[in-house]
Amino acid sequence: MQRTSIPPHGALLRSRQSALSAAIEKDMRGQPAVLRGAPPLDAGAWAEAVVAACLDLIGRGDEGSLERAAGHFLELSRRGGSLEDVMGALATCRRHFLRQTADPNATAEDLDVLLDAFDAISRSICRFHEAGLRERERLEHSHAELSAIVDNAFLCIFAKDLSGRLIFTNPAFDAFMRLPKEKLLGRTDHDLLPLPVADANRRNDLAVIESGQTTETEEVIPGKGGMHTYWSMKFPLRDARGTIYGVCGIAADITPVKRAEQERASLQGQIIEAQHAALRQLSTPLLPIAEGIVLMPLIGAIDTVRAGQVLEALLAGVVAHRARIVILDITGVQDVDADVASGIVQAAQAARLLGAQVLLTGVRAATARALMDLSVDLGSLVTLSSLERGVAHALGKARNR
Repeated sequence: MQRTSIPPHGALLRSRQSALSAAIEKDMRGQPAVLRGAPPLDAGAWAEAVVAACLDLIGRGDEGSLERAAGHFLELSRRGGSLEDVMGALATCRRHFLRQTADPNATAEDLDVLLDAFDAISRSICRFHEAGLRERERLEHSHAELSAIVDNAFLCIFAKDLSGRLIFTNPAFDAFMRLPKEKLLGRTDHDLLPLPVADANRRNDLAVIESGQTTETEEVIPGKGGMHTYWSMKFPLRDARGTIYGVCGIAADITPVKRAEQERASLQGQIIEAQHAALRQLSTPLLPIAEGIVLMPLIGAIDTVRAGQVLEALLAGVVAHRARIVILDITGVQDVDADVASGIVQAAQAARLLGAQVLLTGVRAATARALMDLSVDLGSLVTLSSLERGVAHALGKARNR
């Protein structure tokens, strides 16, 4: 359609440009549907711009002039006009241009050029609306997909305005709150939840609004079966200008996970305690070797804690086995200091109060020297150099009885 020179009839139409603009303006004012929008369309200015663009298209016939001419009609569409409104405005302009073509000097070629120009504008408008329809279909399809995902998600999804009123909830949220959507929208947490919980939630919402950042928190909410712990991610909602107008939240019920963690921690504590008990038994073993005789071999280092365990285990063993003789073997004890010696004496004294005698075996020369240096009063404690002698001594006393 592009031309290198302006057709002769184009010059005639240009000479009648003001009349064309006035006639089109008059008809446009009779079509209030195409004047909608804010601010309202200035019919006079629009008519002048359309006539100038159409004359330019008739004269040039290039893509740039076509785009400019079609753009004025598409402005009506962008302001909310329907395709029928836009094509009606185009028909109005074409009718007035054709009237001006009814001139003795106009040729068939002039008419063809004029009709070609308006046909090109019509095709451009149709392509724009077809593209818009496809985009709307795509958006509707995307919206349907998103709605299906949100509606079927097990996550609670909700949105609130700046004052904290619910403006959106999904079925999972409605089910958790045990209220229909129509009774949730427009209400705040303070309308639905206990005061401490509502206050905490509001603080979390305000932190998102004030910072403009996404936050992740754990929120404890009362629900069916008691309190529920939710992992909640909240982020700001922004309009086209980037202004925050609300908060959206996505929350997952992690109550089963928290309960499992607590049970695992409790079980771990029980296991640790059982291990400690087993270690205590291994560190203070009590072995019955004959009726009324028990043996407690000690190995390794003995500190204050273990000395207490020794005393506790020894007394429990005396009672449980009705022991009359306790052999306390320290062959495997690395060092005998004042604490160890004091612990041994205390154990012997306590056992004697229960009617049992303590034999201390495994006393080596170094141990004896250490005990003497420490000036420990062993009292009536019987000491023997080896476990073998201790066992023989204990069995002998048992037979004599």
